[in-house]
Amino acid sequence: DISPFNFKLKLKIIIIILIRKIIVFLLHKIIKICLMKWRFRLILVFFIFLSGSSIAGNLDSLLNEFSKAKGKEIAPLCNQIAREYLLREPPKSLDYIDKAIKASSKYRQKKEESTAYFYKGFFYKKTGKFSQARYFLFKVTKLFSVTKDTILVSKAYNDLAQVEQAMSHYDKAINYLKKTIDLKNKIGDKRGQAIAYLTLGNIYNTKGEYQKSIFHYQNTLKIARKIDNKK
Repeated sequence: DISPFNFKLKLKIIIIILIRKIIVFLLHKIIKICLMKWRFRLILVFFIFLSGSSIAGNLDSLLNEFSKAKGKEIAPLCNQIAREYLLREPPKSLDYIDKAIKASSKYRQKKEESTAYFYKGFFYKKTGKFSQARYFLFKVTKLFSVTKDTILVSKAYNDLAQVEQAMSHYDKAINYLKKTIDLKNKIGDKRGQAIAYLTLGNIYNTKGEYQKSIFHYQNTLKIARKIDNKK
């Protein structure tokens, strides 16, 4: 008979092996990509330089459009500006997010309102203000029945899972991840599913539920291999 101690030890060893397999698989992919693209490094550097200029130009263009915007034009532009600032100078995004919320609420633009709530939740998640992040991300999920925006809501549930995980609310995080996986499956986002399964594996590992952890790590590997085979 296997003692409970030895059984747990064996499960931990299996988990370590699975994690190593995932790491090796990902490293192999990274190396393969690097070898395929090494000739284009100078082009890539040049592209990054141009991208930086493009982002700045795009933001200037959006700000110019916003200065002339009226009515239902305001919320979409504010969300686009907020997104640009979230990539570059996150604190500056908040003013435009709030303007998007106000305008979208006034003109009953539920998709724009939902997007603004998501950006605000994302900002607070990144800055470690988890209670505020949870509040705004949850608003996104409540609007799903109206917006039908599966992609955005799948991102919101994934971010909610990250917030609950950071707060050590593991059961809530698991619940949100299961919803994430269901929505990612509906929209065919295999990469998103794999990441969610990997996070589930990590959470169950933290909880000491090693068999469930192994199951989700195996799902991660299965999906990752399917993605690789399609390329």
